[in-house]
Amino acid sequence: MRPVSGGVEGAAGHSQLSTGSAARGCSRRAFVSAASLAVAGIAIGARRLSAAELATGIAPNALMPDPMDAAGLRALATAAIDAARSAGATYADVRVGASQRFSLGKTGGALGFWAAGDVLFGFGIRALVGGRWGFVHGDVASADAVATAARGAAAQGKNGAGATSAGAEYAPAGAVTGEWRTPMVIDPFAVPLHEQMALIQSWLDTMAGVRGLDSRPSVAWQREVRVFASTEGSLITQHFGRIDPDFDISGTRMMGGETVEIKVPSFYAMAGGYEAMARESIHEEIKATAEDVRRMASLEARTLDVGRYPVVLDGMTFGSLLFSTVGRALELDRALGEEADASGTSYLAPPASIVGTPVFSPVLNVSTDRALPSVTSAKWDDEGVEPETGPVIKGGALVDYETSRQAASTLQPWYHRQSRPVASRGRAVATACDQAVQIRCGHLTVTHARAAATIDDLIRGIPRGLLVRGGYQISTDQQLTTGNVDAFGGALILQVEKGRVVRRVRNVGLEWSTLPFLKTLAAVGDASTVAHATGESYKGVPWHGAPYHTTAPAGLFTEVRVVEIGGAI
Repeated sequence: MRPVSGGVEGAAGHSQLSTGSAARGCSRRAFVSAASLAVAGIAIGARRLSAAELATGIAPNALMPDPMDAAGLRALATAAIDAARSAGATYADVRVGASQRFSLGKTGGALGFWAAGDVLFGFGIRALVGGRWGFVHGDVASADAVATAARGAAAQGKNGAGATSAGAEYAPAGAVTGEWRTPMVIDPFAVPLHEQMALIQSWLDTMAGVRGLDSRPSVAWQREVRVFASTEGSLITQHFGRIDPDFDISGTRMMGGETVEIKVPSFYAMAGGYEAMARESIHEEIKATAEDVRRMASLEARTLDVGRYPVVLDGMTFGSLLFSTVGRALELDRALGEEADASGTSYLAPPASIVGTPVFSPVLNVSTDRALPSVTSAKWDDEGVEPETGPVIKGGALVDYETSRQAASTLQPWYHRQSRPVASRGRAVATACDQAVQIRCGHLTVTHARAAATIDDLIRGIPRGLLVRGGYQISTDQQLTTGNVDAFGGALILQVEKGRVVRRVRNVGLEWSTLPFLKTLAAVGDASTVAHATGESYKGVPWHGAPYHTTAPAGLFTEVRVVEIGGAI
């Protein structure tokens, strides 16, 4: 998508910002450029805003060009579909979108803040001609540009230059029309900058109640209007509002110098408005997390002999691991080998012979959706399909994949045995309108235990093992068959002896073979252990990132391999 971007730097009540002229969504020049702290206030172009002007309520809306409105986007989408049909496409669809992003956060200084914003426009058109796809994208907001692109996509298919459809049946969806909005009480783009700075400062003030800690919190807001249209007669408009906050609190052991860092639980990517981060209850979470960091930093840290140990993963770590090793493997295009030369393949292959069979621990039950308030939420996917909610793993058995309209047909025999229609689960996603449509995993939810099973309960029966907290970055191979996590992935690794945490563990990491490890899942925690794991997953050529979201309880695994990753040379 074509951006207009930039940044702000300054102090509470004294920020700096500069802008340049830009056509709406049609220039790559910065409209807000980075600048150093200016005590006199914010600078916009040659004009400087004083702290008094800030207090009058200047908001991000006033600092950013307006994106194209929904009516204009619908007109462009209709022009693209008309052109593709006239050029001979047997099927065509288009995504046209405009978005705004704004970020604000704390710098390393005592009072400093930074900010950045951009406005984006883009479109992408697929056309099917003679069993081959053509795809053309662009970032010029004109009817001529989208029509030319649509004819180009049809020509790619007609000339055999596009990607083959592999003879797969395109699952029916029917014509869909309508409009949908992410529920939002307060538009963050209308909230004055000084109020947003005060909100972030209030988080830090709460943390400061526990001495010796540090953090640089930030929050990013995004709103997007996206229009989908197809030759089947679909024309839908969606208004997305997303939040991506970040608040890691760190503390250092007085004598050892090692740093402990823990994320505040509510600070994860989600759908919604400003009200989601302005809740008073967040301050209690910040205080509790700060006290937790202080306790963990006070523990001594030692190395641990390499070997195999029982391990409890907290909800964030289990959720991150589940997405990285299972969620990505459930993407049917990946399981069919269509990503083999890009992000990789899947061990859950071939799909036709694996679906319906026990693969994981019988303790594992996982459902998938794209419902609110997940960061993946949508009323319709990028093929005009309303996302389905349902299980993908039941009692350890794989019962479905994440599918698109085309990929779903490869599971036709399984769906017929289940007396289900061959249909997409609604997981076709273009991470930006000018990017290709791919299958992306929905919001995965692991079923928690109904009976009481806190983390203390899960570790109580461990004579010698590990508790892993906050592991939000899981590394895997391209086939997802092996993985690892360590402190570099955010993990806080704690040693458990006789059912209680006794110390931190340093210079080690955890490694596993995915299927054998997941089969050792012996128990899951209750609702009190449930946490959210969010991030970005990359796919395609070139790689494109899309948000993921997993909700999971803690999990007890009977065996994991501990390896040394640091120490003296």
